[in-house]
Amino acid sequence: MLMLATLSTVALSKDDEWSLGDPHLNVIPRTKAEALRVSDITKITNNFLKPQRFEKRSAGAATVRVLDTTNAFSQPSNNISFENRLNFSVGNGLFRKIWVSSPSSTLASDGLGPLYNARSCQRCHIKDGRGHPPEGPKDNSISMLLKISVPGSLEDAKIEIRNYITSLPDPVYGAQLQDFAVQGHAS
Repeated sequence: MLMLATLSTVALSKDDEWSLGDPHLNVIPRTKAEALRVSDITKITNNFLKPQRFEKRSAGAATVRVLDTTNAFSQPSNNISFENRLNFSVGNGLFRKIWVSSPSSTLASDGLGPLYNARSCQRCHIKDGRGHPPEGPKDNSISMLLKISVPGSLEDAKIEIRNYITSLPDPVYGAQLQDFAVQGHAS
C-alpha cells in the first residue's frame, strides 16, 4: 500500500496539469483522435429539423423502436435479456396492480398507504407516461401532484451534493401532498 501511494505521488508530481488543487482533474488525458471525436459529437448543430447523427439511438443498444400509439412508453429495453424480460413483465404487472390497505383478505395486494394519490401506479402514470391536468369537466385530477419543500441550511446543502438530494421535505407535510389516506390517517 505504501509503495502504491509513493508511485502515485511520483506520477502526480511529474506534470503540473495533474495538480491536486484542481477539483476538475482530468485523470486520463485524451489522445488527439479522442479529442477530435468528442469535439465532433458535442459541436452545436445549425439544423433542428432532424435528429443529430448521435441522437438517433440516444439510449444506444437499449433504444426502442418508435411507436406512435398509446403504448409508446410501455416497451422493455431493446437489448433486454430473455431472463430480464420476465423481471420487466413482473414489474409491469406490479405497476398496473390495484392495491388495498392492510390488513386485508387479499394478502398479495395489500400494501397501500398510509398516504397515496391513486391505488395503482398506472392510475397516475397512464400508459407509463406522465401525469396530466384535467382535460375537461368530466376528467379528474388524479395524476396531478404538488411537491413542496423548504430551504435547507449550508450543512444540508453539503449533504445534498454528496447524496444528490434536490430539496428537503416540509417538516409537516413531507415532500408531496397526497390526496388520499388509508382509514385512520389524514390526507
